[in-house]
Amino acid sequence: HVDEKDVMWSKVVYEEIDLSEKFNHPLFFPNDNLYESERRSLWRTIREAILADQIKVIYLDDNSKFRKVMDIESARKKIMNTEVINGIDKSEVLRSTDISSYRIKGVWYVDKRVSEMRYRLLGIMPIGKDLINKKSKKHVPLFWLWYKDLRPILHKQLVFDDRNNASRISFDQLLTSKHSQLENKAKTPYTYLVYSRFHF
Repeated sequence: HVDEKDVMWSKVVYEEIDLSEKFNHPLFFPNDNLYESERRSLWRTIREAILADQIKVIYLDDNSKFRKVMDIESARKKIMNTEVINGIDKSEVLRSTDISSYRIKGVWYVDKRVSEMRYRLLGIMPIGKDLINKKSKKHVPLFWLWYKDLRPILHKQLVFDDRNNASRISFDQLLTSKHSQLENKAKTPYTYLVYSRFHF
């Protein structure tokens, strides 16, 4: 925790993590049908946490300041939508392969106590297939998640990477180690993600 009086300078940035980029594959894999429980993609971890009511508050996708709360049932329909076809309930679940990117909100700040620039992740928003409007082929923003609510869940889930099973880190470590990526790049392939800026 950093007290506001210790922050000399800060800048909020919005970025996107494209899952088609090779360096970002640790967030994308493994596919949902490969493992039962011990290995999960970032999306499967998020999806299962929401469906299990481990995340209590979800925010609308057009709400980067986290002031407009989305109804939980509406969020669930974006993850798992059920339709009645010929009298039979048919459910479609948003899978890891249906997620194309993640938008993130973070803040760079200078902590005057240690004279160091640091990064804090504030929120994350998946971009994926639209289960509500199935005629559309375009991927859409789903919802914002406040990272503080998500962090305890991601801290427990290890990143999947067959290249380096001896040195495993959590999704939380991968996403929040941005300020030290360059110095850690030689130590493990997990710590390097490719980001691109975007604006609302």
